[in-house]
Amino acid sequence: MKLEINGEEIAFELENEQTLKDVVRSVVEYLQTNGFIDVQILVDGKKIELHDDSWHDRAIKDIAYMQVNGLMAYDFEQCIKVLHLAKEALEADEQENIDKVMSLWPRFILSLHFWLSDFHLGESYFNTMMNIPNLLPQMKEKEELRTQILRMLELSVHAIQEKGRELEHPKEEILLAITQLQDFKEPLTGLAVLFQNGKDAQAMQEILVFMELFQKLMRTANFLDADEHEFRQKIASLAEKFSGKMREFTQACETRDYVLAADLAEYEIVPHLDALDELKTLLS
Repeated sequence: MKLEINGEEIAFELENEQTLKDVVRSVVEYLQTNGFIDVQILVDGKKIELHDDSWHDRAIKDIAYMQVNGLMAYDFEQCIKVLHLAKEALEADEQENIDKVMSLWPRFILSLHFWLSDFHLGESYFNTMMNIPNLLPQMKEKEELRTQILRMLELSVHAIQEKGRELEHPKEEILLAITQLQDFKEPLTGLAVLFQNGKDAQAMQEILVFMELFQKLMRTANFLDADEHEFRQKIASLAEKFSGKMREFTQACETRDYVLAADLAEYEIVPHLDALDELKTLLS
């Protein structure tokens, strides 16, 4: 079977692949890992839908060629440039520049999802960002909506810049996250008092920042060099200890069971933060 990616014939050897499903899965995983977005696949000239399973069991021996087309995700600098252009055009209400930026928007949003899918943002964030072109006509009449969109653009800039730092300097970013997590001992212990005094918004802000820092620690560990084997083992062990409690903690916050959330923070999460010292030692 001949394989082409964006018009270029690729030399490859089948290993254990027997069906079209096996080959497509391998090709898509390779492309997504290497920054391709919006992948389309044609088999013997006919497009197949990735969500459809009618073609899964086709035998490889019956297929002559596969064509794969896909866009590369914008890199960090390109994403930041699009965000700055969008922010400047919207603030100045320059329709010509707004139209130019919006022509880049579908590919930009797919790129944003590629880079930030492991951030604590949620699909609603990406859906809202994708829908910005449809919201533009309402912005002139609704100042609150305009403010919200500009804030989302600014948030996206900060998130993209942070992901860039994590990829470029994972060790430094992990040490920073550990220090910031340990600084949360007092705020987490004080959640009960905040809830009791009706300061729910302040308490939830502390919780959200802590959860994002913990997620940052977990995801950035994946960017370390392969020779950091001992650290990887320790971080996996820590994640196993924390995961159950963090799930309970998250669920308690989502269901607004603030008494349980405060108890979990003080008695189940804070005591484990001292274990982060060992991770610091391994990287320092």
